[in-house]
Parts: sequence; structure tokens; C-alpha cells
Amino acid sequence: MILLIGGQKGGTGKSTIATNIAAALAQEGKDVLLIDGNAMQGTASNWAERRDSSDWPKVPCIEKSGNLNAVLKDLQSRYEHIIVDTGGQDSREFRTALVAADRIITPIRPSQADAETLLYVGDVVAQAKDINPALKAFVLITNAPSHPAIKLVEETQELITDLNLFSLLSTVIYHRKAYMDALLLGAGVTEINNPKAAHEVLALVQETCP
Repeated sequence: MILLIGGQKGGTGKSTIATNIAAALAQEGKDVLLIDGNAMQGTASNWAERRDSSDWPKVPCIEKSGNLNAVLKDLQSRYEHIIVDTGGQDSREFRTALVAADRIITPIRPSQADAETLLYVGDVVAQAKDINPALKAFVLITNAPSHPAIKLVEETQELITDLNLFSLLSTVIYHRKAYMDALLLGAGVTEINNPKAAHEVLALVQETCP
């Protein structure tokens, strides 16, 4: 399965989501490849490099730019899961990966401004579906405040439902220091001592990686 993590908004935690899904799948013994399609930032590649010097299950990572369609089609038969991390902009990498992907997760923060970017991303996804009709598109709320008095998550979920462009994932990723700690270690939160964050990632994997 080719799973693309991408969207139009920067700072939504795309690389964090990509690396944590890859780590969780590797923990399960899955054959997984991580592709860093945002080489200028290189977050996923740097994470994988740090991971190589640890005792955690290895996650091979390659940097690719330009047209990812042919690359992904070639690699698809070699790996059980391919996780593609692209930048927070409308790039050639993002558009060409959409043509090959089985699924896309677009992370957004719980805000109206972030939700409104889905209008543009939805149009790009619709164009990709003309070529890749089996593509399934999901939206994931990330960096959510954990205080119960803050209703941003519920408000954003309503906005997403009203847009009717993506399937809204029931998993919510909350703002937790554990995600940054894991990224700097080359780990996933399922591999460090933070049960709440680990539960979120495992729920996300169960929901998106059949």
C-alpha cells in the first residue's frame, strides 16, 4: 500500500505523522519504506538517519524529488507499505504521488483557516482521481489542544463534514511533547514511554493501514 501524507498547509505535522506510522508498522514486523519527498526540509530523512544508530527496527528512507509516480510504481512491488512525506505546498512531488497512492492523509490543525485549505487540496485530489479513481482521501486533525474546555476540535470536525471533500478520521492527534521527543530520537511514540501518544498512533495505523 502507498500512503501519502501531504497537503497545502505547512506546520501541521506531516513528517511527524509519516515517521510515526512508519515506526509503528516496522514494530509490527511490516516491510515498510519511507520516502522523503520534501528534501529541502529533510525531516523524514534526518529522522531515519538517527534511527539507523538505534536498536529500534530499521526503517529504510530514500529522498526523491520531481515525478514520484514512476518511482512509486516501481517500488510498490518491493514493499508491503510505502509512506510518502511531501511538503506543505502544492508541489510536483505531491501531485505525482497522488496519481500512484492508494490513500492520502491530509493533516490539519483544528482551525477554520486550516480547514479552508481543504477546498484547494480537495480540487487537486479530485483531479488525481480522474487518473487514479481508487484513491481514498482522509483528513486528520493534529496538534489538537487537550484541554476539554477548548472546543476547536469539534468545531473543525463540523467544518470538515460540511465541506464533504474528505473522509474525516476518528483519530485525533493531540499536542504532546512526546511527538517532538520521538522525532529527535529517530523513534516513534509507540517506542517511548508515552501511552497516550502511543494509543493515538496505533489507532491511526489501525484506521488507515489495513
